[in-house]
Amino acid sequence: MKRVTANITAQKLPTKNEQLGQIMAGFIVGVLAWGTLNNFGLQVLPGIGGWADSPLSFWFAGLIGAGLITSRARGLLWLGSGIACLMLLGAISTPLVMAGARSLVRRDPLQHANAVYVLGGGIHEDGTPDDFFQERVTHAYELLGQGYAPVLVVPRLRVERMETAALPYAPFVRQQMHHLKLPQPVEEIGPVANTGEEAAGIARLARQHGWQRVIVVSSPTHMRRVAGVFRKAVKGQGVTILCSPCIEGHFDLNAPGGVVDRSEAFRTWIHEVIGYRVYKLRGRI
Repeated sequence: MKRVTANITAQKLPTKNEQLGQIMAGFIVGVLAWGTLNNFGLQVLPGIGGWADSPLSFWFAGLIGAGLITSRARGLLWLGSGIACLMLLGAISTPLVMAGARSLVRRDPLQHANAVYVLGGGIHEDGTPDDFFQERVTHAYELLGQGYAPVLVVPRLRVERMETAALPYAPFVRQQMHHLKLPQPVEEIGPVANTGEEAAGIARLARQHGWQRVIVVSSPTHMRRVAGVFRKAVKGQGVTILCSPCIEGHFDLNAPGGVVDRSEAFRTWIHEVIGYRVYKLRGRI
């Protein structure tokens, strides 16, 4: 009679140091995955935008990663981080992303108009604009200097972090126009918090003044969405919206681009694609 011996190897339980290492790895992967996805335009998603822009969201993502990696659902962590990694590699590995960004640009032949409107960008609490708005308003100054319109319109921003106040561009713009010796008056709309509210404000102003043509200035890759929103807002009023994009100062639209340019172009492209879909679902386009 043969004796059969079964060797049973007990599964080794991780030590405290190994458990801590797993938790830290999950936390780091969670933060990095969220940072990558966040860079691709999560701010535009309804209900996520304000949260995605908060530093607390990164801590929360890290805690989720730490919790998942020590559970049976750890595959979800690797799936999410893998998708983020593939998106990043896809964005930086092909020049096709630049073609996608260029497809967003809308530029109409310029005509004399009743006003030039500059879409809002960011603004600091001291009233100075961010570089997005400065690029746009600089282009508007060129249009005013060439005599395309007698009035400049800018928004007064309603900022989420400020409950009752709105931040105006007008004082800073008037100061710059004074230095540039541009005599046109500056009007305001608002407070506004998004492109849809800006378009509604321009539609009201056009009705009040009987305007027939408005030149709208924004960043090149924003113009497809901007054109759709503004033209829907003035539909039936007999107002023509002309798109005149400013320069793109954050990446080179006309070159194949390297890692930085392609990453920025992809972020802008996906942000605008999501934004366009959201605005369409809400009936603003």
